[in-house]
Amino acid sequence: MKRLLLPAILLGVLLAGCSKTDEGTASNGQPAKGKDVKVGFLVKSATEVWFKTEGKFAQDAADKDGFTLLFQATPDSDKVMSALDTLASQGAQGVVICSPDVKLGPAILRKCNELKMKLMSVDDRLLGADGLPMKEVHHLGISATNIGKMVGQAIVDEMKARNWNQADVAAMVLSEEELETSRQRVDGATEVLTASGFPKDKIYHAPWK
Repeated sequence: MKRLLLPAILLGVLLAGCSKTDEGTASNGQPAKGKDVKVGFLVKSATEVWFKTEGKFAQDAADKDGFTLLFQATPDSDKVMSALDTLASQGAQGVVICSPDVKLGPAILRKCNELKMKLMSVDDRLLGADGLPMKEVHHLGISATNIGKMVGQAIVDEMKARNWNQADVAAMVLSEEELETSRQRVDGATEVLTASGFPKDKIYHAPWK
């Protein structure tokens, strides 16, 4: 249930900067009010259940709070930059994004500043040129480390239920290693596994894109 509430919460936070009393402007240069408020929501996939669910609840928030949601899939960097221009031309005052490539962070922020659109990331944090999360970009997500720990505990419980000897078991990690969220999940799962006595040298990494 918490993950289902996420889109509504993040849009509420972004709308705090695009509200009826805000000095943001619509495409005609006038203060944005009520139905004039438009928020873009860019996700890296339109087919994955996670993003479909986010889009559904984001639309529910739009219907409830009286703003226009502009939802779009942007699976690559070119589509992200093109979509930002399109959103600006449609009068969007802000954009929420789960970028297909978190290293696009500086380019996305620069483009949003040029277009005078507020920016918030969701799910995956945007990275700066230094490879670190961009603290200047508002972000709302869930604890990837704790999710990883839950996965690790589920694996431990399953091995116990099957009476498996951990010394005879190996684990393969399929992860997108350049993605901070992925690293945090893997670290959380590994922490729990090794704490239970699972041999660390039996954990094999298989980078996946």
